[in-house]
Amino acid sequence: MEVGAENRSLNLPLSNARQSPIPDIVGLGGALAGLGGGIAMALVGGIIALSSATDIWQTSKLIAGAIGGSPIVAPGFDAGPVILGTLMHIAFSMIMGALFGIVFRRTLKLPSGFGLPIVGGLIYGLAIWFVAYFMVLPALNSGLLQVYAPAFIIQNLTYGVVLGLIYTYLRP
Repeated sequence: MEVGAENRSLNLPLSNARQSPIPDIVGLGGALAGLGGGIAMALVGGIIALSSATDIWQTSKLIAGAIGGSPIVAPGFDAGPVILGTLMHIAFSMIMGALFGIVFRRTLKLPSGFGLPIVGGLIYGLAIWFVAYFMVLPALNSGLLQVYAPAFIIQNLTYGVVLGLIYTYLRP
């Protein structure tokens, strides 16, 4: 009897591999994982802001200031800049997530097992922080450097870990 014949006669799968819950579109798994990571990053940022008694809306307003001219630094909620900054943050999180997925799966051809996407996401989050904090933010909007560096590191590490966790689920 050939190997696996008993599984075929019982209509059992030949492997334990789980199918992806989403279609195989380049970057889609990473973009969705990036969305989850961006939301987690924003939640952690809000918790840090509340615990340090700073304006919870400050970061969104500073992000909006990157394209809307000078950022609004008055404390409190201001719908326009907060919504614009939040949408920019989410869009960038999804773009960076798509890039992670493309490099992870298509370029490097790494497997999703053994926690590799989580470790990769952690390293990726740290790399994003480094590039953003030391290169992009000083050139784009130095006001964003007002965000306390350790808090920004924690937020980016959160982004990376959640990105990796969700990516593991979406791309088994």
